[in-house]
Amino acid sequence: MPVWDATNEAAQLIGGMFVEPGLVRCQLEVPKIRAWSHESPQLYRSLAVLRDPVGNVVHVHAAKVGFRSVEVANNELLINGEAVLLHGVNLHEHHPDLGRAVTAELTRQDLQMMKAHNLNAVRAAHYPHDEHLAELCDELGLYLVDEANVESHARQRSLCHDPRFSSSILERVQRMAQRDAHHACIIAWSLGNESGDGAIHEAAAAWLRRYDPTRPVQYEGPLMHDLFAEAPATDIVCPMYSSIDEIRSWAASSKDQRRPLILCEYSHAMGNSNGSLSDYWDAIESTHGLQGGFIWEWLDHGLRRTDSSGATLYGPDGSVSWGYGGDFGDQPTDNNFICDGLVSADRTAHPALDEVRHIGRPVRASWVLSGAGSSAAGSSAAGSKMLRVELRNARWFSGLEDLKTSWQLLADGEVIDSGTLVLPVMAPRKSLQVKLPIRPAVTSKLPLGTELHLNLIWTQAGRTPWATAGSEVGREQLSLTTTTHPQFVPRAQRRCVAIQASEDFGGSVQQIAEIDWKPTIFRALTDNDGLRQGWMRGLVGGLHRWVEVQGVDRCVWKPGVERVRHRGSDTLRTSSGELVAPGVDDAIKVIRKARVQADGWTQLSIEMGLPAALHDSLRVGVELLLPAEPSSAEHDGAWEQLQWVGNGPGENYSDRCSAATLGHWTSTVTDQYEDYALPQEHGHRQHLRWLSLTQALPTGRTGRRSRRGLLVVAEPHRVPGLSGLQWPGFSTRHHSDEELWAARHTSDLASGPGRSTYLYLDAAQRGLGTASCGPDTLSKYQLRAGRYQVSVWCRYFDPSSDDPQELVRSIRAAVEADR
Repeated sequence: MPVWDATNEAAQLIGGMFVEPGLVRCQLEVPKIRAWSHESPQLYRSLAVLRDPVGNVVHVHAAKVGFRSVEVANNELLINGEAVLLHGVNLHEHHPDLGRAVTAELTRQDLQMMKAHNLNAVRAAHYPHDEHLAELCDELGLYLVDEANVESHARQRSLCHDPRFSSSILERVQRMAQRDAHHACIIAWSLGNESGDGAIHEAAAAWLRRYDPTRPVQYEGPLMHDLFAEAPATDIVCPMYSSIDEIRSWAASSKDQRRPLILCEYSHAMGNSNGSLSDYWDAIESTHGLQGGFIWEWLDHGLRRTDSSGATLYGPDGSVSWGYGGDFGDQPTDNNFICDGLVSADRTAHPALDEVRHIGRPVRASWVLSGAGSSAAGSSAAGSKMLRVELRNARWFSGLEDLKTSWQLLADGEVIDSGTLVLPVMAPRKSLQVKLPIRPAVTSKLPLGTELHLNLIWTQAGRTPWATAGSEVGREQLSLTTTTHPQFVPRAQRRCVAIQASEDFGGSVQQIAEIDWKPTIFRALTDNDGLRQGWMRGLVGGLHRWVEVQGVDRCVWKPGVERVRHRGSDTLRTSSGELVAPGVDDAIKVIRKARVQADGWTQLSIEMGLPAALHDSLRVGVELLLPAEPSSAEHDGAWEQLQWVGNGPGENYSDRCSAATLGHWTSTVTDQYEDYALPQEHGHRQHLRWLSLTQALPTGRTGRRSRRGLLVVAEPHRVPGLSGLQWPGFSTRHHSDEELWAARHTSDLASGPGRSTYLYLDAAQRGLGTASCGPDTLSKYQLRAGRYQVSVWCRYFDPSSDDPQELVRSIRAAVEADR
């Protein structure tokens, strides 16, 4: 280490050539250290002491440091030698009341939520955050892409070539690296965001590589319009919003032999969104060279709204009604385009966060089928009659000793058996097979046609800095079918149990065949379906086609004359009609049939022919209106209590359902509401088997309060473009699609007791996609022209004495016997 020597002119000359003022370089060998990683964020205390020439202490600096390596080779970003898949998210600094003034406590809350949902990386969008972000990422274990405060969003092709801005761009990059270089969490430097592609970017990259050769540099600018660009400024191919086909094509080309592809932005989380997140990860996990990405983004940039007196405005569920662009006299504005996060401004999780957690689950499970080799003990003939699964440790650096494993066996959504598993030590990225104490004798006695599922659940064994003991970190659900496990298939005959017709519960009992209903192909457009406000209206998505051309939001239902006839004790009511979209010549032909039986069951069947002119519609289904009884201080009067067997517990759609599992779920209609800053379609659940709704009734003459239940049992049908029979989807809400579509803020929606309930039964509904900023819904999740059908069996029941599950078994047995 050259030291300044001023004793003579020659010494000064030599010192001036080789001494770097203010900089000390040294290389230390530290024995027996543990490498820092997102799974084990081991930190050590470093102490630097500066002394003057006579030995007096001038300055002392203490810091927490970690040891880890980062390099790029063979289309991989290697962290401690492992190609860790980055399951990341973009983070802006935002507080709903203080704006950009974000405390360390709030940032800690953000990072703890990320860790609890299995995210492992953060991109500091689009500037170096307060230094507490890097300090907390060091502590908690999150990889950080540190980004320079360089963005010229609307002047990308000009400012980066203007020499007046060159020094500013370079200095901002330098200041970032000079401040943050000693944080172990930082695995890459970003030159900025959407600021073009100029010589100054290559100069800044060259400076970074010289100043800090231990980290790669990334920058999206030169890749914006060409994934295959040479782009010498970036060591990582880091595009934004590329489609799955595009990134697969890049990997298949093998033109780049060095750099990995990591999406710096993808899966735009605006409103009800993040469709096909699991499809992205199917590609990432199966393709060499694809190494993850950063979801856009972590949180909505909403601000608290108040009325003229300063009182906070609230939505129908009591949550804050968030304000966005244009609400504060700000013009021009992008309106709600900044409400695009996985959590709301107050850090309330949106439903898509469940999908995010599932993607990053630390354990994967699959069946071990008969004849497959086994590394588990007990693979004898007796053992082969037990259920066997293969578990894979999806971690890179650690085992699974910090997790507890439990299992559940479900029959028609009900847990009929459960237990725990004690796993042997599993090395990172390794698999083993385990046996479950479930034998065919247990399941074969169940009624024929019973659906069987196995849940495997992983929870925290102890408390962590981001989660309490017992917190779920992941689960898998596997189906037992005639193909996978023929020896476990239920074989007992279903019993037909005679069920008497429901009594008159009081109140205004409406015959099921006369419930107010109408066919529908409209849903309150999501942000991905089309931005609907300001200068961005219709800019992306299908809003222009669906609303301004076809007019699906203004469809007219033209019912025909009903024909009534009798067959034995059954009454058959048939009618036909047309659902007309004002901008489409071809009407949707609708046939509705109701079979009313003397035992209280009514079969409702609606067939709809979707013409070619309306292919790729938003949904094909029916809306049923269930009015509330007059409410009082004693009871609400609404159809409020809800239970169902189908996908749950959270909302799920055809392209966002990996985290959903089939089960028997209990909720309320009020709790089906999802609080998106701009009201829109929400609350859908896939694969409905049956549901029940319960309504409180006025106190009768006996003085006893009573309740009335409505049971809806679904039947599967074929859907155009899909193979096999498909179960319908459903949603229940206290707001119609028309109400949601008309609202601009959640405070516009009605709240309070005594509201009607809307039940939507969908033969199919379009996926969500990410078209607000990114690829549209994949074609396999779009609706094709053709014949659709919704068919359900319904009856009223007494919740105090009738078991809905038993009623379901009874009608299914009766239908099977009638075939």
